[in-house]
Amino acid sequence: MVFRSFFLSFWLLSFHAFAATGYTLTNAFRIVSFIYPVCITSPPGETNRLFVVEKDGGIAVITNLTIPVVTGFMALNNVISAHTSDEQGLLGLVFHPGFATNGYFYVFYTGTATTAAGTGPYDILSRFQVSTSDPNHGDPASEVRYIVQRDRAVKHNAGDLHFGPDGYLYVSLGDEGGAYGQFGNSQKIDQNFFSAIMRIDVDNRPGSLPPNPHSSSLPSLTNYSIPPDNYFGLVSKIYG
Repeated sequence: MVFRSFFLSFWLLSFHAFAATGYTLTNAFRIVSFIYPVCITSPPGETNRLFVVEKDGGIAVITNLTIPVVTGFMALNNVISAHTSDEQGLLGLVFHPGFATNGYFYVFYTGTATTAAGTGPYDILSRFQVSTSDPNHGDPASEVRYIVQRDRAVKHNAGDLHFGPDGYLYVSLGDEGGAYGQFGNSQKIDQNFFSAIMRIDVDNRPGSLPPNPHSSSLPSLTNYSIPPDNYFGLVSKIYG
């Protein structure tokens, strides 16, 4: 897998709670630099690997943090939407709490799809799996899509992902874009998943409820479930 050269230095912000000036900058990895970095994370319990997500579709893995070595973990350059002049691209990455045994990780990106809502850019939440032969490579052919939602604008895509202490996946979504709340998504909870923090069950636990897709998403995707204690029941975009 070929990754292009990294140019922009990655800096670690070191905050000092009692310093009047607020913070100082420290070069975390003196020989490592990136283009369009939007996320840095690591699998649960690991202390000697970091993963850096770049908006252009690349995921890099840094091993041996004392003397860091950077290699390409996985590339999604061929499926993401344009990224250089707007807020599209590969935007989020999180590892499953059981990554050490199941090898699952989740990404959020903007890509092209076709549904009843039309063909064009979509917000896509997908699960991938690490390569069975190399723990420092993801398998791009292992994609399982969870949410595919039509996006009429290129801005305000959010995409940050986290697993909570409850084991559920939390997914952030912007308001779809458009100037001055053009589509009114921040005022509506019954039409789409925008302007939301979604809380979904990717493990389909016993007692969880079926998903509640809407007309601008791909309704056939039922790979996740809804936690039974989500507020507002199934009608809320805020909770899936």
